[in-house]
Amino acid sequence: MTSVAARRVGRAAAALLWAAAAVALVGAAVLARDVGFSVLRQRVDVMVAVVAVLVGVAAFPVGPVAAGGGLAGVVRAAVGCVVALEVLGVAQVIRVVPPVRGDGGPRTGDGTVVLTVWLVLLGLVLLAAVRVTRRRAAVRSGAVGIAAGCGFAAAAGWLGLAALLPGVASSNVPALLLMMATGGVAAALIERRARAVPGDGRSGMAGDDRPGVAGDGRPRVAVGAAVAAMVTAVVLAAAIDGLLPLSHDWIRNSAPPWETGTRLVDPVGLLLVAGVLALFVAVGAGRTRTEATT
Repeated sequence: MTSVAARRVGRAAAALLWAAAAVALVGAAVLARDVGFSVLRQRVDVMVAVVAVLVGVAAFPVGPVAAGGGLAGVVRAAVGCVVALEVLGVAQVIRVVPPVRGDGGPRTGDGTVVLTVWLVLLGLVLLAAVRVTRRRAAVRSGAVGIAAGCGFAAAAGWLGLAALLPGVASSNVPALLLMMATGGVAAALIERRARAVPGDGRSGMAGDDRPGVAGDGRPRVAVGAAVAAMVTAVVLAAAIDGLLPLSHDWIRNSAPPWETGTRLVDPVGLLLVAGVLALFVAVGAGRTRTEATT
């Protein structure tokens, strides 16, 4: 009964997160209507549409890429929601401070490159989320849950610190240090969880479902650490693009020089790191549990 209730709670939580993602994407489409240049507006529309398709595929997967269990489904939905919120933030950036030339016209090429890079990086993050949460992925859902929980907790801590010291959000250094620390904490927790029930094949590190057979755990721990750091990076990027500029304490990196407030760091660095980590996660989680023992 407890497991059934847990699955129901997990499905409900995932459904709410996917609904929030849908609302964010609709909001991005609405904001795109107010982009001052039609050519840039079309680029934003394309980005929103492509991400909406990717989010839909992640939310309603079938076959081997379906989410493996309630916790895995919640993690996938949480990452999808953050990606959608980042798209909302990007749409707002293009609406408020579109790339323009000295004569006031749109820098179409720059806008296209920026939106394409964002789309590719966010697509990689979604791919990694699907791969690491699919059925029979090499990393168990418990380990994925620990890693994602560490990532979201670290991002919340960063936001709290930034509220006290706004300059924290003006550099990539605090975020990168936090990501490394978060990955280390996640790895330690995953390894500790695996040792709690040694060799039963049910830990986040195990590579075999047979009782008494322990798989090669180190790759699983590394993937878990990468998931934690990736989640931290993409959440911080979304906060920098969409959340923090709502306060008068910060201004966007691309804001005009006469605006006052702590200038936020360009989140592209965080998204690049998230994209690299996403590639590692997608490859590392690509093996199935049965393959892990061969």
